[in-house]
Amino acid sequence: MGVSVGLGQYWGTVPVATTPDGPCCHSGADDLLPILSYVVLQTGLPQLLSECAALEEFIHEGYLIGEEGYCLTSLQSALSYVESLQ
Repeated sequence: MGVSVGLGQYWGTVPVATTPDGPCCHSGADDLLPILSYVVLQTGLPQLLSECAALEEFIHEGYLIGEEGYCLTSLQSALSYVESLQ
């Protein structure tokens, strides 16, 4: 399952805001962790935790400052949250 499919399924479970033009949904940084946690749970990839650890170990430090670092940190946060549920 891709993130876009997970996002669509997530918005199906979250109330949608209503504007004068009709219903709308805007996602922001606050929505990222729940969505990413949902996608992590739905992927069913048993090696995802070890792949994330390998990325953390071998990624070039220059990547940790930018968008890639933000994505890796978000994934680590989602994995940590999912682990805490078990």
